[in-house]
Amino acid sequence: MKNHIIMLTVTALMAGCATKIIDHSDDIAQECYKVAMPSFLYQARCADLSATIFGNSSICTGIQAFDPSETYWSASAEQYIYFPSSWAEYEKDIDSWNTKLFLRLLFEDQRKAIAPIPTGTKIRVTGIYDYPRGEHGHILIVKAMIDSGPNQGTEVELKTPYSFADNGPDWIFRNSDQQGPRLTSNPKYLKPCP
Repeated sequence: MKNHIIMLTVTALMAGCATKIIDHSDDIAQECYKVAMPSFLYQARCADLSATIFGNSSICTGIQAFDPSETYWSASAEQYIYFPSSWAEYEKDIDSWNTKLFLRLLFEDQRKAIAPIPTGTKIRVTGIYDYPRGEHGHILIVKAMIDSGPNQGTEVELKTPYSFADNGPDWIFRNSDQQGPRLTSNPKYLKPCP
C-alpha cells in the first residue's frame, strides 16, 4: 500500500513537468541578424539536444557582448557580475575574468572566452526548440550560425530567458503573443539584416 501511494504521488508530480524537446526548426525561415555591439564567443553551458525526458546541459559555444555599462544577476554565482569593456581588457587578466564570468561546476574545467566578435558580424538562426526545463516548463533554445568574419561557420547558442547559459542579458525572445517559433531580438545586441 505504501509503495502504491508513493508511485501515485510521483506520477502526480511528474504530470505537470515538461518532458519532451520540440523542434520548430523546420517551421522558420533562417532569420539573419547582425551583432550590434562588440561581443565575444565563450564556452557556454547550453541545452543538450540529444538529452531525453527532462533535458540536460552540455558545453557549447555561446555569445555575449562586452557591456560594462550594466551589471547582471548571475543566479548560478549568486552575485552581480559585469563584463569587460573589450577583448583587450579581458586579455589583461584572463584568469580573473574567467573566474568571475564562468562559474566552474564540480568535475568541470574552467570555462573561458574564445574569441572576439566584431560589430556587424552576421548570425543566421538555424534551430529553434522548446526545451524541458523543470519549474519553467518549456524554455526557448535558439541555435545560430556565424555567417561572416573570422569565426564564420561557428555554431552558437543565443541567450534566451531561463536558458542554461548563466551569463548576461537575453539576446532573443519568443514573441509573447503565441507559443510558436516567431522570434524577437534584443536590438541592443542583435539587429535584423537589411
